[in-house]
Amino acid sequence: MLREKQWYSCRGVIGITRDRGLQTICQEGQHLPAVVFLAGPTLMAAKEAPLGSCGPTSVSRMLPFLGAMNRLGVQLVIAKGVSDDVPETFRRIGLSYGIAVGGAGAFYGTKIKQVLSRKYESLGAEGFFLVEVQDFPFYVCVGGDVDGYFEPIP
Repeated sequence: MLREKQWYSCRGVIGITRDRGLQTICQEGQHLPAVVFLAGPTLMAAKEAPLGSCGPTSVSRMLPFLGAMNRLGVQLVIAKGVSDDVPETFRRIGLSYGIAVGGAGAFYGTKIKQVLSRKYESLGAEGFFLVEVQDFPFYVCVGGDVDGYFEPIP
C-alpha cells in the first residue's frame, strides 16, 4: 500500500513513455506494466544511463489517457506536476499517482539499469520502453495498492 505524502523508492520493471507513444498504446489496446513513468529519454545512452537522461513529463497532458491506462493494467503513474484536478481525476479512475522531481532527468536516467524492450522506435523518445529500475524515487500524491517492490524513504 502506497501512502500519500510519503517518498518511496521503486525497484523492478516499469514502462516509460510519453504523449505519442502512450496514445498509440491506448489506441492499439496494448497491455501495460503496473507502473508507468511518463518521461522522455534523450536516447543518448551512457554506461550508467542506458536511455540517457530521462526527465518526467507533465501529467496534465496525459489525463485523457488515464482511463485507458487503467484498463490496460497500469496501477501507478509517475510524472511531473500536480494541478487542482489531478488528484481528483486519479482517484475517480482508481489509479495511484507519484510525482517525479522535475529537472532531474540525468538523475532518473541513472536509475534505469537495463532496457528490456522497445516499441514504436519510429517515435524516437516518445516510443515505449520496458525497463528495469533500481532506487527510483517518487512522492505519492494519490496512494493505493500497487503491484511492485516499493520501500518508503525516511
